[in-house]
Amino acid sequence: MAFVDKMIGRDEEIIARANPHWIYIVQGILLLISFLILGHFLDHEIKEYIRYQLAKDNESQVIWLLLKSINYIFYSCMIIGGFIFLLHFIYYRSTHIVITSDRLIYKTGMFFVNVHESSLEEIKGEVVHNGFFGRFLNYGFVEIDCRFVDNMYLPAIYSPYAFLHDLHKISKAMKHETFNNDDYDGFDDGLDF
Repeated sequence: MAFVDKMIGRDEEIIARANPHWIYIVQGILLLISFLILGHFLDHEIKEYIRYQLAKDNESQVIWLLLKSINYIFYSCMIIGGFIFLLHFIYYRSTHIVITSDRLIYKTGMFFVNVHESSLEEIKGEVVHNGFFGRFLNYGFVEIDCRFVDNMYLPAIYSPYAFLHDLHKISKAMKHETFNNDDYDGFDDGLDF
């Protein structure tokens, strides 16, 4: 969180933090297992095919060499699955969402950092996309409607409604600080009748 903490000004205060839901780690593990199963299946099927070809033609040395080097298919699938798991893990660890007293900050990336921020005054609406598993596991994808900048699409975060509750609470507090009912005389359109 050091990167986001460096972005906070002296007069700002962190109100709430959010991180991606642990479902990203589960997705990475499931993809790793899928690639291991695929690699094992391809390894087994290709070896059986080569053994069948060897039984038909004993003179083929090329097929025998392929049989010895076929383990690379399993190892290749294992490396691809491990790489995909690593990408999910890095995304999970390097994504941070922070609500401060002035703005909403969404930071992604570990080596190539992308920061999307919006003033709380510019936020005009939110949409939460849960789906079946999101409601069951208490996570949701949040879309923030920002007025003068691009909309902010947050990843699946834990307890999105509590996060939005904090966002509304600080937005409401900001409006009450800047808007005083005693100073307001009513709507004046400049027309005198």
